[in-house]
Amino acid sequence: MVETKNNYKHKRYNNNRRGNFRSFKNNNSEQKGLLNFLFSVNGKISKNLFAGFALVMDVLIVAFGILTTLINPENNVLNILIALINLVLIWILIASGYKRAHALGISGFYSILGSTVCKPYFLFYKTDRDFANDGAYKNKFNVFKKIGNFANKNVFTRIAYILIIALLGFIPYLVSKDAMSASTFHDVRIFIILIALFNIVQLFAVKLRLFRRYYTPFTKVISFVSYTLTVVAISFFISSVYILMMIAAHV
Repeated sequence: MVETKNNYKHKRYNNNRRGNFRSFKNNNSEQKGLLNFLFSVNGKISKNLFAGFALVMDVLIVAFGILTTLINPENNVLNILIALINLVLIWILIASGYKRAHALGISGFYSILGSTVCKPYFLFYKTDRDFANDGAYKNKFNVFKKIGNFANKNVFTRIAYILIIALLGFIPYLVSKDAMSASTFHDVRIFIILIALFNIVQLFAVKLRLFRRYYTPFTKVISFVSYTLTVVAISFFISSVYILMMIAAHV
């Protein structure tokens, strides 16, 4: 029997009914939970979510660091536990940076240090390839988004955000000021100020069309250079400690 035109339309309508579409959509769009958001490096989040979450995590890391400094535990087991908690907090911050980098269309590797030296790119800048997907998570994270939205309101709130992050980075050194030399404390202060100024300059430079055009490769290069310098500095520190230990052993 030949199928009539009316029957064809009727079948097509049945296969694409609203209820069927919803069922199909729900079965194939698995939402991710809180643990995935915190610890997974996969995913893509918006600039407002990242800005709000990064600020909260920085506050937690600094507060925990101050608390452990004031407690100054002598128990080795407790010290190991504190170190592990610090690593977990830092990893959560790194994982969020990875997800923001993925939304911007670049490798998460560049966010490890790039989100520090090029904050405006990750926090306030939206490229043509910004494919954020906050809806992939069951939690809506509205509080973090509101914080990020306020920070991204205008140039003054963006500058204030950068200065607050710089101050948070400076607080742990203020607490442990007596434990370091005056020259080291001065160098740390200058370094944090320079990073903050470098980020503020980017806020104004991004208004230039030529800079916007090359902002992504600029961020990649600066991130890679920062990563290389960090590795060199750590290697130099380890080798210096090893040499000092060898000298002390032969004295």
